[in-house]
Amino acid sequence: MAFSADISAASGTPTAAGGGALTFSLTGYAGPGKSNRMETTSTPAAPYTLEFSHRTEGSSGSRRFVRTATFRKILINSAGTPIEGSVTLTARVPEDATITQTHIEEMISRVANVLAADATNRARFVRGEV
Repeated sequence: MAFSADISAASGTPTAAGGGALTFSLTGYAGPGKSNRMETTSTPAAPYTLEFSHRTEGSSGSRRFVRTATFRKILINSAGTPIEGSVTLTARVPEDATITQTHIEEMISRVANVLAADATNRARFVRGEV
């Protein structure tokens, strides 16, 4: 997939807060290694965004590539104040090949499966019970 292509975020478990497939279109770059996207039906006043960032941390021998994806939603409350909620996934990939891309992908899948497979798990996570 080209970096500038639209990204589809499917939802196999729609919720009362809004589910179903969403499409995020590239809106710009916020510096090296960082791109911003906005869901195609959201508005600038109440945006639903997806941001990707890539950076390196650590020094030689312990360097890691940090990959971050953040979903951010802003809604206006009854007082007219913008309120933001967000969810961020961060993967730290060691430069040392002992931990492979396959290991990292497997861990991402397991976290996603634990939260996506069961609405009770998601609710407990959001409430801070797990």
